[in-house]
Amino acid sequence: SSQNIVSGMGNGKFEPNSPVTREQMCVLLNNYIKFRKISLKAVESKTPFTDDKNISKWAKDAVYKCQSADIINGKGGGIFDPKGTGTRAEASVIFTKLYKEYIME
Repeated sequence: SSQNIVSGMGNGKFEPNSPVTREQMCVLLNNYIKFRKISLKAVESKTPFTDDKNISKWAKDAVYKCQSADIINGKGGGIFDPKGTGTRAEASVIFTKLYKEYIME
């Protein structure tokens, strides 16, 4: 998009019907935060996820920004599951946290 919130999947593909991964969700959210010029608070200490090596380099910064702002958490046992798809319930919790903590103020 023109606001650089959503980008394609590479090779000129957008893939609008593909499921969104948890790491992609963090990148989208981080892009929106940048667009809206929202300053995130460091609520939680940055604790590396046990599957940190599976988080794509292009998503790692966004994942940990969302984690330290307590917008997104792991799935238990320190696992983030970056390639797992986000559920509608997870997306709802993430966007509700962002709205209540940063937009509704």
